[in-house]
Amino acid sequence: MKKLLFLMLIIGFSACDDDAEKTEDLTQTINKEGAIETQLSVEHLDSQYDLMISTSKIWVKNDLYKTIVRRDTIPTLGEMDTQDPTGQTIKAKRDYEFYITVK
Repeated sequence: MKKLLFLMLIIGFSACDDDAEKTEDLTQTINKEGAIETQLSVEHLDSQYDLMISTSKIWVKNDLYKTIVRRDTIPTLGEMDTQDPTGQTIKAKRDYEFYITVK
C-alpha cells in the first residue's frame, strides 16, 4: 500500500469543449521524494484523428528528474448528438474514457 502512495498519479481529463480546462486532482500535494506524476489528455485533430498526449514528471529527492511527453495519433470516435445549454440538439465529438492500472 505504501508503494501505491509512492506512485501517485494525477490524471487530468481533457474534454474538448468549453470545459476543457476542468481537471479533477485526487491529491493536494505530491510526495516529491519519489513520485511519478502523470497527466493524460486527448485533443481532437480532425474528422479522422485525435491526439493522445501523456506527460509524466519523475520526482527524485524533491528534484524534477525528467519530464517525458509522448504524443500518439489515434482514430477519432466520431460524433454524437448532445444538447447545448439552450437545449438545442448539436453534434459533438465523442471523447475517450481513461482507465488506469497501477502496479
